[in-house]
Amino acid sequence: MIFADTGYFIALLKERDELHERALRWSDVIREPVLTSDYVLVEVVNNASVPIIRRRLHVFLERLRGASQIEVVSASPALMEAGIAFHKARSDKEWSLTDCISFIIMQERGIMRALAHDHHFEQAGFEALLRREP
Repeated sequence: MIFADTGYFIALLKERDELHERALRWSDVIREPVLTSDYVLVEVVNNASVPIIRRRLHVFLERLRGASQIEVVSASPALMEAGIAFHKARSDKEWSLTDCISFIIMQERGIMRALAHDHHFEQAGFEALLRREP
């Protein structure tokens, strides 16, 4: 299983994104199930809500949520509290709350690779695949 972060989905959605082509190439080679979270999807919607791509965004979300190869971890009070505690404990980092929750999910599932470009994943000990070619 591999974790998908906000930047990956944004790169897929926005054709002018500097990582668009790389994200497409990674999509072509990934053959394992993908895991993401409601927290990541909230960030995707927040970052891609401009009217010009809003319709494409919602088609994308419907397909993603219905795909058998993609599991979306639901938001929960317990996960939110764990994320806040993790965020508080790492005050030396510039990690977002969503990053911290993603790291917790990845640790709990034993996932080491992420479809992410964010160097925070590497700081946390994970492999950020979008930082290189497939």
